[in-house]
Amino acid sequence: MKAIAVIPGPRKNEVLVLASMTEGDRKLEVLSDRINIEFVLGNKVMVGTVNAGREHFESGVRDMAQAEAQFPGWLGRLLTHPVKGLENYAEL
Repeated sequence: MKAIAVIPGPRKNEVLVLASMTEGDRKLEVLSDRINIEFVLGNKVMVGTVNAGREHFESGVRDMAQAEAQFPGWLGRLLTHPVKGLENYAEL
């Protein structure tokens, strides 16, 4: 997968999806405060995704369960707009 350049700007309501890995050890200096301001004031979000196997999914479930045990209540607040209809997940 080829990387594309993301140019910060005055646009609003954007989603940046990181769906690939870069190789090498290149370094880049960035103005992190500017990125933070643009994400917060521009109503932007960044998410990452990977192709993972079942063992990775199970590991994630274990990690979230452990985090919930250490910090009760955080998991229930993780999703601000839950997806309805997953109550019968076994039927899915």
